[in-house]
Amino acid sequence: MKRTLLPLALAGLVSSASGAVLLDETISATSPVLEPDWKQVLLSRVREAGRLGLFEQKRRETLLGIQGRAERAEGERLPLALEPKTRTLTLVSGDQESSLHPAARDAVKSLRRTYILIDSTNSRQCLCARQILSEAAPARVIVLNGPLGSAPHLEGVRLYADQNDVFRRRFAIAALPSLIRIEGAAATVREIPVDEQGCALDPAQSDPFLTQQNASMKAMGETP
Repeated sequence: MKRTLLPLALAGLVSSASGAVLLDETISATSPVLEPDWKQVLLSRVREAGRLGLFEQKRRETLLGIQGRAERAEGERLPLALEPKTRTLTLVSGDQESSLHPAARDAVKSLRRTYILIDSTNSRQCLCARQILSEAAPARVIVLNGPLGSAPHLEGVRLYADQNDVFRRRFAIAALPSLIRIEGAAATVREIPVDEQGCALDPAQSDPFLTQQNASMKAMGETP
């Protein structure tokens, strides 16, 4: 504990017989005030938390959380797509694009990405994703819900998790499986209905661009 001397009064003003105001330079009595040493208090609490195993408990909880996110996507379970739907989203407006640096503007214009969004616990969606991958250009399979290590019909395919529902919220995904194709500043989102055989539509009907791109890559000797 720290000990501090706190003066009750450092000085007082008194009046002389002549009426002049004089300064009384006498230091008054002091009173000891005790205050805790906060550093020692905090250290003692840290030692107590360690003795109770609280740090080890939090470490295990964090490790299990990291392992869980690496092994499984825990997003919202969305319904199956019942009918084909297509919509287009603007990712970068004209005003935003014109304000970009020329190099960034060129990068936006040349951007090409394809994503297949599925629930990996649903075998129909997994089979549909496999059909699209076998018929179309390279695409990433994004899992909104379900295991990431293995999924039916997707053996050997790397699966990515939709962490924090970024894809679902950004592209307003309402049903699965969905196909997202990004071309420059725009994105096309397609909901693909499925049946027992996988995609209810031929992948070329789902997205003609994919098979066109695949054919172009094969013509150039690239592997889709």
